[in-house]
Amino acid sequence: MSIDAILQSLKGGLVVSCQAPITSPLHHPIVIAAMAEAAVMRGAVGVRIDTPDHIQAVRQRVTVPIIGLWKQLIPQSQVST
Repeated sequence: MSIDAILQSLKGGLVVSCQAPITSPLHHPIVIAAMAEAAVMRGAVGVRIDTPDHIQAVRQRVTVPIIGLWKQLIPQSQVST
């Protein structure tokens, strides 16, 4: 799928962020994938997922575009990147 086709598929739709803090009991690839699948079943046109493991698990369960990121905590900084 081309970038233009991906952007067109997202246009006007809802992209749902499916993430959990690392200290949360929900921070597990199976749980995040289930949340993403539920969001897509209810009409999400895309999902926003943190960490490579979670992205891989979600890709196995949904075909919509995934906006992937990998948040990093930087020592002595209040900013996560």
